Amino acid sequence: MERVEGYMKRAEELSDYLKKKNELQNGGAGGSAMAKKDDKNDDGADKEKEKLRGALSSAIVTEKPNVKWEDVAGLDGAKEALKETVILPTRFPQLFTGKRRPFKGILLYGPPGTGKLILTAIT
Repeated sequence: MERVEGYMKRAEELSDYLKKKNELQNGGAGGSAMAKKDDKNDDGADKEKEKLRGALSSAIVTEKPNVKWEDVAGLDGAKEALKETVILPTRFPQLFTGKRRPFKGILLYGPPGTGKLILTAIT
């Protein structure tokens, strides 16, 4: 949820930046008319923000699925890589001090049905 809030904040900042950039390019003509137009856009922007927040919150899994490592057949190399990247640094941070750093991430790729999603559900 913290990451989503960060993305939402960044999206709002970018939206404000683009609005200001458009105002500067238009030269500020029609000041009071522009202010009235901005008020209408703010209401629309608020509705868009709420719609986006709703869509993002529905995409976030809040319940941990009941999947175990043993439930995934095969994919031994991928399972070991995920354990080294995600689980070991979390459970044993003392192992990753000094020059020894954990991986920053893993890219799971391949055709549909190869177990990418189930592996992310485990971690």
